[in-house]
Amino acid sequence: DGPDLICTGDNSVMRLRDTDGDGVADREPEVWTNLRHPEHGANGLVRGTDGCYYVICGNDSGLSAKQITTLSSPVRIPRSGGVARFSPEGRPLDVYAHGFRNPYDLDFDAEGRMFTVDSDGERDHHLPWYAPNRLFDVAQGMEHGWLLSGWTRGWNRPQSFFDNVERMVEIGRGSPTGVAVYRHRGFPEHYRGGVFSACWTFGRVYYFPIELAGATAKSKLEVFMQTAGDVGFAPCDLAVGPQGDLFIAIGGRHTRGSVFRVRYNGPRDDATRDEGTHSSPLEQVLKADQPLASWSRARWVPIARQLGQAAFEEAVGDDRLDSSSRIRAVEVLVEVFGGLDPKPAEAWAQSTAPAVRARVAWALGRGPSSENSEQLLAQLTSDADPRVERAAWEALATGNPLDPQRPRQPDWLRGLTSSERRVRAAAIAVAQSTGQASYREFISKVRTASDALALRLAQLWIKRPADPQADAEAPAEADIATCLEVYVAANSKEQIALEAVRLLQLALGDVRVAEGQAEVYSGYVANARAKLGPALARRIVRQLAPTFPTPLAELNRELARLFGMLRAEHAGLHAAIARMWTAESTVDDDLHYLIVASLLDGPRSSDFTAATAACLLGLHKKLDDLGQFASRNWPLRVGELFDELYRRDGALADALVGSSRFGHVDHALFAARLPDNLRRTATRLLWSAAMTRQQEPTPELISLVGRLPDDEALGLLRSQWDAVASHDPIVLALARYPNPVDRSKFVEALSSPQGAVVAKAAQALVALGINSSSSEIAAALRALKQACATAKDTEPRQSLLRLLNFWTEENSDVDVPDEPDQAYVGWFEMFSWYYPAEAAKLNASSKSDAETWNRRLAQVDWTRGDAVRGRTIYEARNCHRCHQASGHLGPELKGALSRLSRDDLFTAIVDPNLEVSPAFQTTLVATNSGQVYHGLVVYESPEGTLLQTGPDTTVRITDLEMSSMRRSNQSLMPSGLLDPLSDQDLSDLYAHLKTLGAQ
Repeated sequence: DGPDLICTGDNSVMRLRDTDGDGVADREPEVWTNLRHPEHGANGLVRGTDGCYYVICGNDSGLSAKQITTLSSPVRIPRSGGVARFSPEGRPLDVYAHGFRNPYDLDFDAEGRMFTVDSDGERDHHLPWYAPNRLFDVAQGMEHGWLLSGWTRGWNRPQSFFDNVERMVEIGRGSPTGVAVYRHRGFPEHYRGGVFSACWTFGRVYYFPIELAGATAKSKLEVFMQTAGDVGFAPCDLAVGPQGDLFIAIGGRHTRGSVFRVRYNGPRDDATRDEGTHSSPLEQVLKADQPLASWSRARWVPIARQLGQAAFEEAVGDDRLDSSSRIRAVEVLVEVFGGLDPKPAEAWAQSTAPAVRARVAWALGRGPSSENSEQLLAQLTSDADPRVERAAWEALATGNPLDPQRPRQPDWLRGLTSSERRVRAAAIAVAQSTGQASYREFISKVRTASDALALRLAQLWIKRPADPQADAEAPAEADIATCLEVYVAANSKEQIALEAVRLLQLALGDVRVAEGQAEVYSGYVANARAKLGPALARRIVRQLAPTFPTPLAELNRELARLFGMLRAEHAGLHAAIARMWTAESTVDDDLHYLIVASLLDGPRSSDFTAATAACLLGLHKKLDDLGQFASRNWPLRVGELFDELYRRDGALADALVGSSRFGHVDHALFAARLPDNLRRTATRLLWSAAMTRQQEPTPELISLVGRLPDDEALGLLRSQWDAVASHDPIVLALARYPNPVDRSKFVEALSSPQGAVVAKAAQALVALGINSSSSEIAAALRALKQACATAKDTEPRQSLLRLLNFWTEENSDVDVPDEPDQAYVGWFEMFSWYYPAEAAKLNASSKSDAETWNRRLAQVDWTRGDAVRGRTIYEARNCHRCHQASGHLGPELKGALSRLSRDDLFTAIVDPNLEVSPAFQTTLVATNSGQVYHGLVVYESPEGTLLQTGPDTTVRITDLEMSSMRRSNQSLMPSGLLDPLSDQDLSDLYAHLKTLGAQ
């Protein structure tokens, strides 16, 4: 913003001032508000068409009513992520919209629509409430679906709910980042006015051409550019430059950071030539490229001020100008000159261009509210174009309370019964806020039965509490009757019937998403079911159950949800639900109806039990057929669901295990929840099926086998030891029955990258007795050295120290210290004294190389080291790039010498592959084309893996390209880093490393 930088920081939105123009901030930061900036925090910041600043926030930003200082805030009680608005001077104003998970950026198009892309709940893929990445035309004052804060829990409203905003485009999986509306002439016509959006996960930039659709817009997804092959391209932000180039910043999560420029080099017509200037100063303002960009404002704002307000008022009313120029004139009047004068606005509101009328309505809502502006907006609520209606209602929602005695009132009947969802929502927002008195006056005069019925639906929506956590009033029988009457009268009109069903859900206090219940039931249990009364509940079920299922899929889903919220019981309802489980139904739908089935009251027939079992057993096969995997939360939620289904239907367990479909290796999810006898039978069946099909047992199945009688379990587990990938779960199972036969397995497991496995193996070795060999002690010491590189996970270190103390109890005075990090130096000294041969092997992988370095290191004068010169060496060898504070490619070296001796530290540098810490164990990925990549996994999903192969290099391997992936003991750190250094250099480097502990 000129010489200032407006930005989001770690905990705030702030302005940094540069008063002398040298590019360096020279004042203390001016904090506008405090917002958190974690993964789901305060993200993109854009200056809007009204000159205000808009900050889009994720659902862990702390956005709340604290950011609201105006009585006319579109949102009074923000929920989840949202859009905060600040005045041009930086004063917090209000919350413009809410109900987002983690959108990273926003931008405005030429008609003033705000666009953003919200992120999916990636942990909930293939669960009924999963919402893919989605493009929104952001609606003022509305919820956009996501209901919860933080990232550990999630639930998203279906987009069919009328009380949240519909999605323009569903994109799918990924991590959406930068958003930019292209308002330049540099690219061909197809790209002008559309939305670019970056996806970090898949290395893509999408393009969405915008097309008018009633009161909003519609679009479709196009891939504009994407990474080719294995290039590590992770776009995190987008911007359009003065020449029309699209700039793409890449990086994040320690991936390589840089900026790419995309320039159009094809043939250009007159409209795309950016060399020419517009013919007049007025055109230079009205036709400015990317008018919201700081570089563009720096050009046109001085010209606009020089021309003066009258020039732009004349332009708004000039029918000879195109609509886009007249819209820009309206916006300039708002941003630069403080708003519209209602007197000339009366004429502009009669324009033949709907886009101009809509922008005039918007502008009236951005200036001081007056009787003239309210009367003009009331008139525009009956405009023939839904864009104008929406803008007028939205403007009325942020003004002064409407006086019901004024001659012109908003067109309530038209607004509340509009076929346009955005218009209805905006009208209801006015009825709930500034227009309450006007609405009550209007509703008292309605006489026509059909109008009254339609308005009753709107009134039921209006009656909802503003705070979704507040207690809802007990629903009146008349309200229930209205909803049922409308549902019946809908006559297969899905939108009307859906609205009636949704209102019945709201009558139950809306869906419950608060904690205190199994997570799988978020969105399926009523907040205030008890207030309904049993007679009303029976009436709803009695009237609606016979209509289920309908020919309309979305209506069926919401009717079923309502039945679950009511804990309905009705003849034939169980069977009707079971008919929704078919070979063609999706996994998401199967789970939706299974959740509903688990909530229904009443006895289960044998046919229903069999159908439930068949549906459960078919879930994994359907995922296999899609070539997809269960997301992180999927097994947790399905497990919770199965527990409730089994609690309600005791015959389900036998039906499950007795089915011919039982035998998928992932059916261990269900087997683990069965009673002991049946669980053992199920485990044996699953193990037999896995062996017959030559499938590698999953960790869950191995854990189940570990719960079999020990004489049976031990043989089965040992038979799979050759499958290296199964070592960790097998050791965890074997550790339940420590047996001398498995001693070597426990010793080998001490080198596991999983701390829990190391701890269990150490505990099992303690149980096997005090006798130990020098090679076993060496293995424990090697594991201890690895464990000391991971500062946070103390359990493996403590278990290993207990083991060593136990093994050496008769010949060592070394005890477990209070600070395990500082423990193992003494152990190595003791080990070298008693077992010199083993110690030599432990200290170096190559004896000759180790001896050479040991001799050299012994001759270095460590007292002559200079820490300042050492830092230069440290940075010249690029050590800081992998061992910085975040330690993303190697362990943090701060305090390293409190954990490692000097010799051990330099031995690790000489041979980085000798002891690779579990926290930095690398992965080898092979592709179908024969390529092999070695690095650390940065991001992993069922669709692909991002692998960091060096400080500046990442590769992306899709699931289709990958042939294998396995752990590696090879370090990313290159060998030979110390070879070019002199003895003085070594002493200097050591002096610098010692200072790291004091920083």
